[in-house]
Formats: sequence, structure tokens, C-alpha cells
Amino acid sequence: MKRGGRGRALAVAVEWCFRVLLLVGVLGAASGAAVADLSPEPLQAVRVSTAQVGPSIDHARPEDAAAGEQFAQASPQPAAGDAGPQSVGIVSSLQGSATVVRNGARAPLKVQDEIFKGDVLQTGPGAKLGIIFDDETTFSLTANASMAVDDFVYEEGGGSNLARFKFVQGTVAFVAHAVAKTGDMTLSTPTATMGIRGTTGLVNVGAGGTTAGADAIKLYPDADGKVGRIEVRGRDGTALGVLTRPATGLSLQRGAGTGARVVATPLQISPQEAARDQHLVRQVHAERQQGQALVAQRRAARPRGATPRNGQPAGPKPKTPAARPPAPAPAPKPPATAPSQKPPAAAAPVQKPPAALPASPPVQKPPALRRSPPPRPVMPPRGKPPPKSKQRH
Repeated sequence: MKRGGRGRALAVAVEWCFRVLLLVGVLGAASGAAVADLSPEPLQAVRVSTAQVGPSIDHARPEDAAAGEQFAQASPQPAAGDAGPQSVGIVSSLQGSATVVRNGARAPLKVQDEIFKGDVLQTGPGAKLGIIFDDETTFSLTANASMAVDDFVYEEGGGSNLARFKFVQGTVAFVAHAVAKTGDMTLSTPTATMGIRGTTGLVNVGAGGTTAGADAIKLYPDADGKVGRIEVRGRDGTALGVLTRPATGLSLQRGAGTGARVVATPLQISPQEAARDQHLVRQVHAERQQGQALVAQRRAARPRGATPRNGQPAGPKPKTPAARPPAPAPAPKPPATAPSQKPPAAAAPVQKPPAALPASPPVQKPPALRRSPPPRPVMPPRGKPPPKSKQRH
């Protein structure tokens, strides 16, 4: 009996062991299937989809790629946090066609187009272009003229304003304003540099001048009749002359040979040439009067405190918090006294000395009494005996 019971127990134990092994096998198969589900096939699918997108980009149209390259060249990439360059002037009038070369790209101009530092302006045949800057300095370009805006710094009310313009070819009339009066304004040609001290002038560069191949510089009065000053120097800094009288000018001719110096000679202005110059001067004066409204609009539209410097935006000024009134000083605390010590007795109030009594008037002594003299006896008249006194018996 004992042996049969042991055999049954052993059989039961073997059966349970088999069941446990079977259960472990089932669990192992399930975990293997789960691991199989995490295979890198989805990643391969993603890689394949990315690879499929790549060729569609590579096979873009050639004209789109060329347009993108042209836009990238024409549009400068501003630095991080930079809002881009800020304009320094505006087109006030235009007759005919004119273009601007900006960042290597040429574009047509129209009225109220903005002008930036570094722009090169060019007029076509039979055209006329009017430009006014933020300080109201005005230029009038005739046909086939070209000028460059090398630098422009203007701050209203400032004393370090700066303007640099270069005349390349053609005839340009100008009216200098705030920069020439409060800072430094310079015009340059291929042969000379001119310091402008607040005036109206006319510059001709090239074969169209008074002398073939020479540059002509002329001085004329302003609209109010005042005459400024033009100081002319060579490109090497040599002083060539100074214009201070109206309707006068200089002809600048470069000598023959490499490195030859520029020779300046006074201009002999003919009546016909003077009449033509006066017409151009009147036009540039009218350009300034018409452009003043545009300058006023630009100043009103500009954010407060954003005054352009060097053609770059000044940006809004940081807001400063309103000043708070200073906090009242804390009242001084009485000095702490040790528990064993008594607080010091309060000081007795200082008694003020009594006010001095007004001085009493001096005591006047009564006048000394004088003794009156005894009465003199009445003397009877002469010849009469004195009366006898009656005596009582």
C-alpha cells in the first residue's frame, strides 16, 4: 500500500512538472511573438518614404531654381534681430524712366519709392528724376545722369550729421539743407571732391560740360537769395578753389598722363548757358517745396525715437519704468537697554533765561524846597507918625 501511494504521488508530481514546463513554453512563445512585432520594418518604411520624397525635390523645375538664386542675390539676408536697412530718402517726381541698382540688382523706379544708402540712381534718355532726403536736401537729375548714395547720417537736432554723394555722369542740380548746415556734406566726381556749406549748385560730369571731357561745378543762390560756399579739392586733397559768388564756377580738367594732377580754371558762363542753368535751379527749388510734404509724412509715420543712423533702423527706445518716490526712512529705534539697567533719565528741559526787563526810567528827585523870605514890615509914609496900638488895660 505504501509503495502504491508513493507511485501515485510521484506520478502526480511528474504531471505537474510537465504542466509547468508546458506553461513556460507557451509564455515563451508569446514573448517571442511580441519581440517579433518590434522589428525594424517600420523604420525601413519611413526611410523608404523619405527616399521617395528626395527625388521629387531634386527634380524641381530649372526656372524655379534660377528664380530662387536671383531672389537670394537681390535680397540681402538681415542679421539676427535686425529689421533690415532703413530708407534715407524718397522719389519726389519722375518724368520718363529711371532705375536703381541695389545689392547688385537693377529695378525700375516710381514716385514715392524709398531710397537707401548704397543705391545707384540712373535716368534714361529724356528723363528727369527728383529725389528728396530726410533732411530736405534735394537733387534733380537730368537725362542720362547717374549718382550714388555713398553714405547718409541724419539726426534731427544733431550736430554730427553726414552725407556722401557721388556723381558718375550727366548733369545734376542740388539744394543742400540741414546736413550741410549742421554736419558735413560732400559731393564727389571722378576728378574732385566738393565740400558743401549750405547752398544751391549744379554739377556736370562728362563730355556735356562747358569743356569737352571736363567736370563743371557752379554756384547759384538759394530760393531766399542767400549764397553759400563750395570748397573744391582734388581727389588727392589738393585745394583747387572756393566758390562764394553767385553764377560762378570752375572747370576741372585732368592733365595728360597717368597720375597727372587736375587743373581748375574759372568758367566763362555764356548767357545761353546761364539761362539753362537758371531753369534747372528753379526746378530743383520747386522739387524741394513739393517734397517737403513727403518728408513730413515720413517723419510722422516713423516710430517715435526711431531716428535712422547710417541707413540702419534705430529701433524703439526701451521703456524706462516710471520713477517711484523714495521710501520714507524708518524711524530710529531707541537703544536697547539691559534688563538690569534702568533707562537713562530724560534730560531736564533747558530753561531759557527770562527776558530782560525794560530799563526803568531814572527817578527824578523833587526840587528842593526854598524858604520864603519873611515879609517885610510896611513902613508908614513919611510925615505921619505910626499909629499907636491900642492896648487894653
